Amino acid sequence: MTHVLDLQALVMSVGELKGQTRELVHAANNNTQALNHALAALAKMETLPAEVLAMKARITALEMAEGRRGAVLGFGGWLMGILPMGGLVAIITTLFEFFRGKHP
Repeated sequence: MTHVLDLQALVMSVGELKGQTRELVHAANNNTQALNHALAALAKMETLPAEVLAMKARITALEMAEGRRGAVLGFGGWLMGILPMGGLVAIITTLFEFFRGKHP
């Protein structure tokens, strides 16, 4: 009778070991899958330094273009502000000289 109980205990232990082994295999598969996802993300990140350098170059070019545009618009704005004033001064001076009698 003790041999039967020992055999039953042995069978139960083997069953438990099979279940634990199955759980370990599932855990290993899950870890492998997570590692594959992490490696894929890391592979995508390898191109980031080149992309960052390209964006920095583009930003520098855009800033230079904006600086030139600002300088042109600044000069254009100044010119547009000064031309009407110059025309107004010329008209006033012409009228003043005309009415003063000093015209050709």
